[in-house]
This record gives sequence, C-alpha cells and structure tokens, in this order.
Amino acid sequence: MSDFIKKKKEEYKRLKSCHCPVLDEIVYFNSIGFDHLLNKRERPRPIKEVYSRLHLLKHVKTVIGKSSKTGVRRIGKLLQNSLEYRVDSNIIKVIVEKKDGGRYIFLSVMKKRLKNKKPRIN
Repeated sequence: MSDFIKKKKEEYKRLKSCHCPVLDEIVYFNSIGFDHLLNKRERPRPIKEVYSRLHLLKHVKTVIGKSSKTGVRRIGKLLQNSLEYRVDSNIIKVIVEKKDGGRYIFLSVMKKRLKNKKPRIN
C-alpha cells in the first residue's frame, strides 16, 4: 500500500459520524466505505480512480451536510442514496447506503459525470 493510501486511510479512520439534513439521519463511516474506494466487486479499482476518490474524501462531510437533494436506489434489502453538492467547479456525489432497519453508512465518493457532455475533438 502506498504512503498516500496509508495517509488517506488514517484520515478516514478519524472521520466521525455526521448528520445528513436531507435524509434526517446520521451517516456513519466504517471499513466498508474505505474498502469500496479501493475495490469494486472485490477487485481492485484502477489506481487513477482510487487516487481520484481518495482526493475527494475531504469533501464528503460537506456534501453530506449541505446536499439538498437525493437520488434513491433499492438493491434487494439495501437502500442507496446519492447526495450531491457543488464544490468549487465540480459536483461531488456521495453514496450512502442503509440495510433494512439499519443505519446509513458512507459507501463512496466521486465527481458527478455530466450525461450530455460531448467528447472533445482537438
């Protein structure tokens, strides 16, 4: 594990649970969330993607606390909510999930992709 990832893991461990006004719930941080930043479906993510997501960790609590809208997706007994908030010139998206009757946990963070963005031609 690189020094950067070790440093970010220590920062992640220091994150405390926080209230999400749009969900009116507390969001907790555990090892599932950090593992998901490094892996997808038990396979390592591309290193560029890992670094991008880890750089966005500093915005997670801001997005959770200031988001005014949420997208909802149900996967079996899991309820996933996507929270979005503009930070500087980017829209940051945070995914939190909740098992039936459980509590919300942080799952992931990413820059939101623009759906209608056309490829750049040089």
